[in-house]
Amino acid sequence: MMATIFDSPENAELAFYDALERADLDAMSKVWEGARNPVCIHPASAPLRGLREILSSWEQIFQGGPEMHLRVEMLEKTLTEDLAIHLVAEYIRLSGDAEERPPVFATNIYRRCRFGWRMVVHHASPTPERRRGHRQSVH
Repeated sequence: MMATIFDSPENAELAFYDALERADLDAMSKVWEGARNPVCIHPASAPLRGLREILSSWEQIFQGGPEMHLRVEMLEKTLTEDLAIHLVAEYIRLSGDAEERPPVFATNIYRRCRFGWRMVVHHASPTPERRRGHRQSVH
């Protein structure tokens, strides 16, 4: 069986979000780097380390939820010869929702390996809630 080759971090990212929207675990598994202990942090969750743990979490998410529609906005990206860092806003609308939910902010890190570009980190954080008239402190 031939490995899927992503020729750019952007193509790996498109495949990641396509797999997420379709709830396709097999497609999701092809995006992640398995050899170097990848990390995934779902919103408000502890870090998951290693491909087995990460794919198990995606399997649970895919089994338990309603259909998801995604719109992803690139906020910032950094690219070196073998590493790419993408900061994105994920706009999610679940089936039954009238409109998109507030964005989830995510940092996606990709590394170039012998099979092209693979995801090594996905860290997603919910939008912080702001109270009217109050300035949010950083720490």
